[in-house]
Amino acid sequence: METLGVLIAAMQSQPMCCQEAFIAAPDPKLTAAKIRTLFKTNFSAIGSNWRAKEDRTAVFWLDYLMDAEENEAQCSCQNVLEFASGATDIPITGFDDKPELEFLRDDSRFPTANTCSIIFRLPTKHETYDNFKEAVDFGILNTQSFGMA
Repeated sequence: METLGVLIAAMQSQPMCCQEAFIAAPDPKLTAAKIRTLFKTNFSAIGSNWRAKEDRTAVFWLDYLMDAEENEAQCSCQNVLEFASGATDIPITGFDDKPELEFLRDDSRFPTANTCSIIFRLPTKHETYDNFKEAVDFGILNTQSFGMA
């Protein structure tokens, strides 16, 4: 098209139509399902001492994502993604490496994240969903924004 001069003429005369072909629109809604499938969960071996705590925490995590999507948590799914990756939307080509979900094996109350490697770590300390939800909300919302000193 460029050789025939059509591409430039089309882009100049119809810039909004061409924009859709070259610029991806942000996903209209980041959902719990998208966040859930985005992350690869790293569990301990079945039967290990940590696995039961990780299984409980994984269930809490799925419940938390649903609450975030339904505005029943203080955080949104977008807040979760930004905390974990530094990105406000999933890139159109995806992340270079598959984001990972890991579990903290200490007395940490709050989640942590490594935005370079995109590793989100959840606390396994909480025995009730309400305590887990409160800690995750607090941990995400009381972290400085990505890129702030």
